[in-house]
Amino acid sequence: MVLQEEYLTSIKKGIENLNQTEFNNLIENLKKIHEENKPKHFVKIENYLTSLKKVLDDINPKELGEIIDILKKAYDNNRTVFIIGNGGSASTASHFACDLGKTPMGEHYNSDKKRFIVNSLTDNCATLTAIGNDLSYDEIFYQQLRNLASKEDILISISASGNSPNILKAIDFGNSIGMTTIGFIGFDGGKAAEKILHKIHIKNHQYGIVEDTHLIIEHMICEVLKEKLSSK
Repeated sequence: MVLQEEYLTSIKKGIENLNQTEFNNLIENLKKIHEENKPKHFVKIENYLTSLKKVLDDINPKELGEIIDILKKAYDNNRTVFIIGNGGSASTASHFACDLGKTPMGEHYNSDKKRFIVNSLTDNCATLTAIGNDLSYDEIFYQQLRNLASKEDILISISASGNSPNILKAIDFGNSIGMTTIGFIGFDGGKAAEKILHKIHIKNHQYGIVEDTHLIIEHMICEVLKEKLSSK
């Protein structure tokens, strides 16, 4: 213990005797040593967080506001909101439908409050597998929309690539009958970017980053709508 204290004292004296330039160089060298000895997974985590922060900073509040206004109008006019996606985006579609359905209830769960009419078309396994098996996986959302959707309803398509055939076919159908088509997309936007009427485009090519951001966006939308509807 005595030797350790003497060692620390000598280091402190050495640092105190450094001029500012020498001190700055020492700090930079220590930082360099720290960076060079970081575990690889630590660097990967830092890079992931940096990418996520960048795409969040790039979100356009005006575009988000337009989508919120569309959903608020759908609520007021008793229109149905349909949400679709594949894989991780399918889980976001389910999550979004859950949150949107509960949003009008507010923080204190007012059971008498008017609700959103919202339907995630990713959730009925029997319907999905029947259509996929008997017809084509490309038709799993289109065929459900033919049963359920009407003019002025809302279709929210969630897709990282924007190129999934079943998403594109659903968007084409939605546009053809006068639905308002909204897209949460990523990568370069894919073919969906040219078809949807309103979009939030996350310009990143990592599935995780894009899917994380899509989920954050749906949470932001529901939080704003909750506040808007609480005053009604």
